[in-house]
Amino acid sequence: MSLAISNAFIQTTPIRVVGMALGYCAYERFAQIINAKSSVVHTNYLPYMGLISGALAITQRTIVIYAVALLILIPLNYAIVKEQLITKIPSFLEDMHKTVGLKDYSYIPFPRATKQIAVFISNSEKRNVMITGPAGSGKTALVEGIVQRICKNDPILPKNLLTKRFYKVSCVSLMSGTSYRGTLEEKIHEILKFTKSQKNSVIVFDEIHQLSIANKNSIGSNNVSVLDFFKEDLARSGISIIGMTTSEEFALHLNDQTLQRRFNAITLKLPSFKDSLEMLKERTKGLLETHPSITVAEDTYEEVLTLASKLSDQNSSLIDQGYNLLQTAFTAIALDENRIGKICIDKKEMENICREYFTMKPGTFVDERLD
Repeated sequence: MSLAISNAFIQTTPIRVVGMALGYCAYERFAQIINAKSSVVHTNYLPYMGLISGALAITQRTIVIYAVALLILIPLNYAIVKEQLITKIPSFLEDMHKTVGLKDYSYIPFPRATKQIAVFISNSEKRNVMITGPAGSGKTALVEGIVQRICKNDPILPKNLLTKRFYKVSCVSLMSGTSYRGTLEEKIHEILKFTKSQKNSVIVFDEIHQLSIANKNSIGSNNVSVLDFFKEDLARSGISIIGMTTSEEFALHLNDQTLQRRFNAITLKLPSFKDSLEMLKERTKGLLETHPSITVAEDTYEEVLTLASKLSDQNSSLIDQGYNLLQTAFTAIALDENRIGKICIDKKEMENICREYFTMKPGTFVDERLD
């Protein structure tokens, strides 16, 4: 009689709901324990399995079967989802496919360099690339362009590149909080562990020369650079790295012959005026989106680069300086309360901007030459 009453009580809807909730909590707690002790995180199927097991157990009219189901399903489900584990991305790594890959503007393609990278990072040995060139030669744009085209499944890319996943190392985050001996080594170990767990991952170091000098001034560093920690794995081809730096910084800080032998070299030259023009137009798309009431006349871009080459302070690449001129023009117009409605930036506008906000080389403007 009491057993019949108990079974009837278990069959009630509130108790079934409680049973499902218990299943959910049991599996969720188990997931927390796994995550606390492991460097990997599951695909979050455990809570759903908990709900299902709770419902199934209650319909069997016995708490005993429910308990047994939990004891069996917990390890069984863990064994199943273990094959679907996703490695946690260290905080100092940036998934470029979620940042660069979402950008709207297009990058100028570098067909030869792209093909070189595709081959080098697919080698069975020496799968590392060192990209050097003058400031403004397009080192960062080359890698970011590849990532963007991977995200768009661009058919112009070599097929083997479409399976690669690029992660960029934030040197600031990597070096922060590393005043204590051993902290930096732990972070580097995380990078190596993560890279080895992801078969097609490529680690990108922009301004890689910073890593060569970053740790040498730290207390207890024994004059060892960050890159020294990677040498062994670079030699074994256990990881794939792309480094970028200027030719000058490379010669100054990366003159270690042992390290250089681990990399395939790609040297970029400064883009031609025509390529610079196309690259400037692409970079300006962001300004046009931010200021929809402002447009740029087609022939103005060439004038911008011409004016950029005549700045008295030539401290960056032609593209960067040209973009800075245009950016200043957009900002100045946006802040001028007297200019309302649609405005088109033409050659005259750019000359006025240069006169008012920049120091130009003597004889830049016609009226100055006539004087």
